[in-house]
Amino acid sequence: MGFAALELLLFAVIILGLGGISWYVINSTHKTQTQLDQLTKTSDNASKNTASASNKIVFKELGVQMTLPNTLKGLAYKEDNGYLYIVDDSFINGLKKCSDYKAGDTGGGFTAIGKKDGQYPTNPNPIDDGALLKQFPDFYINYGVPNGNACSDLSQSENLKKVSDNERNVFNDAFKSTSTEIK
Repeated sequence: MGFAALELLLFAVIILGLGGISWYVINSTHKTQTQLDQLTKTSDNASKNTASASNKIVFKELGVQMTLPNTLKGLAYKEDNGYLYIVDDSFINGLKKCSDYKAGDTGGGFTAIGKKDGQYPTNPNPIDDGALLKQFPDFYINYGVPNGNACSDLSQSENLKKVSDNERNVFNDAFKSTSTEIK
């Protein structure tokens, strides 16, 4: 009888040990996954190029930053072929009403901005030079309306155009008055 009790005690110790090790591994995996999720969320936000809590947005590709007005919520941009395509919550919400909207689509944004070295030409070519947004000492920032129609649904397209025009005007005014060069 004493030998059976010793075996039972040894079996219980082994089971408790394995249970403790399993708990530790599961708990460590959960903590690691939580940390990875937070890191991914931080990385996703950084890659979205969104405005920070200070209401400033840095356009690192252009070497400038600007202060955002309160009306441009969720301002973000996507870089493509040297231009930054700007969107915000109002534009994306308008885009979502289009029948051909696909999740994550930015529809080209409500404006596209770019950087050119030197001074803005006195006789600009609208296709190559865009419209002047702001002249800096060694370069200028230009803008244009992205090509194409973001929404094939004509009834929603007109509403989206109104949103785009409004957001572009607010953005341009804020950029002209608050943007600064960063080095």
